Amino acid sequence: MTPPSRKRTSSQSSQNAPSEKRLKSDDEESKKNAHRRFWFDDGNVVIHVEGQDFRLHSSILKSRSSYFANLFSQNAAGSDAAQEPIEGCPVYKIDGSRIYFLALLDGLYGNLFTTDRTPSFLTLACFLRAAHHWNFPSCKSWAVKELTRRLPFTLKDFNQAEYPEPAKIIVLCRAAGVTSLLKPAFYGLMGQQTLGLELPKPVKGEDKPHSGNADSDDDALSEIAEDGDAPGDNKEYNFDPEVEWNDSEGTLSPDDMTRAIHLLEFTTQEWMRVSRKSPSYAFLSDKTTHESRTIDCRKIFRKIWHSNVTEADFAEKGWFNPLSALEEIKAIDWEGKGICDGCALKCRVAWEAERKSIWDNMDKELGIVDD
Repeated sequence: MTPPSRKRTSSQSSQNAPSEKRLKSDDEESKKNAHRRFWFDDGNVVIHVEGQDFRLHSSILKSRSSYFANLFSQNAAGSDAAQEPIEGCPVYKIDGSRIYFLALLDGLYGNLFTTDRTPSFLTLACFLRAAHHWNFPSCKSWAVKELTRRLPFTLKDFNQAEYPEPAKIIVLCRAAGVTSLLKPAFYGLMGQQTLGLELPKPVKGEDKPHSGNADSDDDALSEIAEDGDAPGDNKEYNFDPEVEWNDSEGTLSPDDMTRAIHLLEFTTQEWMRVSRKSPSYAFLSDKTTHESRTIDCRKIFRKIWHSNVTEADFAEKGWFNPLSALEEIKAIDWEGKGICDGCALKCRVAWEAERKSIWDNMDKELGIVDD
């Protein structure tokens, strides 16, 4: 039989009320910086990043990240030290960008890995930076593969005119320790006016990574939609539609600006070498293959090269895009201009070898060691 409950007297109620009110007030105060989406009641740790708290599961974090595995096991001193518990959960203050951490959590808990839409470049960039900063190797590998799949990567697939945001990709690769995408990004930069020195649209407010105010109740990052994107947007997946590029994420370092200038000098020299003189390959004047002709192909090239190459419409772009200009040369109907079939074929093979040589030598010119 259940014992009857004891009815509290008014004096008992008045005595307990202040204590209960204080407990409730303390609890609300401790959660004032709690993120609305990434605060799980069954979470056992609170991660504090740039003024915002996230109640998460240590098992998920430490199973994918050696950074968090070490953090939880060693409880290191300094900025990573555990703070006063919140709702019984230890609090860990970590260095880094709150925006990047949100992108990471969207991968761990949200829809980034499951959405049918293509993740935006900004979403991938934030996710990759976070995965690198907090050492989530599987997440980093996924982001790099996704970028590699979407960006022109090899000589065969590369199109300088269609290469997107090369400066931002260079800055991202440097921040995330990725070298495999640097060469195509630098070469894509050659096609940008002033080598891409134009800055992205400024973000209003403080000059920190992206926009947002962690202390505001109206914070768009706290109000992030459950599907991680803006209603009605079916084109790209954004982990937060309010996040914008920060100026620094598209601004090359002085060292990389120097590399870009050096690469431009290299492409200029290569195009000058290729275009200023007509081909002089030995097979063009081989007597055996040209014995039935009154003039060999080398002499024909001397007569027609200048008008078809040096003065051609595509010649100007050769200074910053010799790879494309060489493709233009290959596409010319040399046979119709008097070059024999055999020599025209061999020349196209040689010009393709020139393209490959230029592409391969860019690694050395940029000082890139592939990862």
